[in-house]
Amino acid sequence: MRNVIQISQRAWEESGRRPNFLLAPGTALDNALLILKTEPDSVTGSLRDYILLSETAARRRRTVRYRYGAAVVAVAALMAAAWFYWANYPGMPLLAPIALARPAVAMAFSGDGAMLGVLSVEGVARTYSVSSGEAASRPMPHSGASMLAFNPHGTLVLTAGRDSSVCVWDSAGTQVLKPLQHGGPVTTACFSPDGQTILTASQDKTVRLWNTGNGNPRVVPIQHPAEVIGATYSRDGRLMASIAGDKVARVWDCATGEPAGPAMPHGQDLRSATFNADGTRLVTVTTLGTATIWEIPSGRKVRELSESVAVALSADGRRLVAGDRLGAEVCDIASGRAIARRIPREGGVSVVAISPDGSSIFIGARLAQGQTWSLAGATEGEPPVTETELPAPELLAEHDYPPGAMLQYATFAPGGNRVLVIMTLSPGAVAEGSGMRAAEDVAEGVAMMRRTQGGMLGRGMRVASAHLVGTALFSPDGKIVVTSYFTEVVIRDGGAGPVR
Repeated sequence: MRNVIQISQRAWEESGRRPNFLLAPGTALDNALLILKTEPDSVTGSLRDYILLSETAARRRRTVRYRYGAAVVAVAALMAAAWFYWANYPGMPLLAPIALARPAVAMAFSGDGAMLGVLSVEGVARTYSVSSGEAASRPMPHSGASMLAFNPHGTLVLTAGRDSSVCVWDSAGTQVLKPLQHGGPVTTACFSPDGQTILTASQDKTVRLWNTGNGNPRVVPIQHPAEVIGATYSRDGRLMASIAGDKVARVWDCATGEPAGPAMPHGQDLRSATFNADGTRLVTVTTLGTATIWEIPSGRKVRELSESVAVALSADGRRLVAGDRLGAEVCDIASGRAIARRIPREGGVSVVAISPDGSSIFIGARLAQGQTWSLAGATEGEPPVTETELPAPELLAEHDYPPGAMLQYATFAPGGNRVLVIMTLSPGAVAEGSGMRAAEDVAEGVAMMRRTQGGMLGRGMRVASAHLVGTALFSPDGKIVVTSYFTEVVIRDGGAGPVR
């Protein structure tokens, strides 16, 4: 064995004492250390150095190996903790709350979800980084503003409201155009899908289209016989629909400002109008709950669902769910036909939501459980069939809420696998372990749940007003939920972790 060690030592010397020629941990090094301990006088100086240096190198290797193993264990522990957090604590704050001087009245994400725009009740808007919660712009003061919107690229922000003007700002908070002026309070302000035009509607009985680049009108003001309640673009930006106080919906050509079809009269005040995906249908909803599907450009009435308490359209523009005092119905917007059997519900349905792809719906009554249903096997595009021949929706889950909770609004996450519900909590209402409690006479909470499982995800979240839909919203990718509670805006985990 001594000869083997000496041969190794000579190779080490000849290599210029390179570390990789030292004795490796194991039998050879153990025997060399034994000889050094039991026969110290027989070990020459250079051989002694060789053995001791080999021992030192072996000790360093063990230390590095230990530290590497500890690092691996630490990383694994962090990953496990992250998984546990994602799986068990959706809705928990990710950053310190954004503090405002006054309560928020509007919030909006930029298209890529990187920025959050917040408008306070005092008429001051500001953008914030979603990743850090830090302010990304200077304050944008606009007295009387009540709405805020980003352009599709997230480089511009507009504010509008009661002072009859629309202001346009860049991402740093600098006003880039002179105010776009109306003769009365502004009821709608938004960018076109390509961001090149700004659409505004007002109580001055006009709808206007403005050039985003220079603020000049693109067409003459589009006149209406009554104040304009709202206006919206088709997906491709070619058409625009308006609803007015004369209970009439109208569709316009955005290039010319001329009518793109006949007027569509209603017997009730109008609440909203929405185009389907290809702009060939318009869905109007009245304040009394009548939902009507219209063919565009003919103006023919395709289907009317009367006495609908709640109506929602899928993000892909293909399906509509309507809830009434007897239950809920889902129909194909193109044909107006039911695509599945009606879902009966004792006590009626007052809150509905539909997933972006139209494959699932949420229904709930104000004081009852919520339910999620699958529409797998729906007969979209099939010839008319009887009610009994339609496929039956599949009940996926029932969701319980705190005693006395009143459901106000629901929306699906962009991926369709979670539902966000805003509710009013009566005095003293408590959800055990939910984190929601009515501390004041009336408070509001937000519950998040999985599409296929009952109960709430993580802990409940509080918002300032259940009547303001914008007080809780998903980011475009669904990974973040933002809530506003009086003078605080909180960026939270959206529950998009593993095992959803």
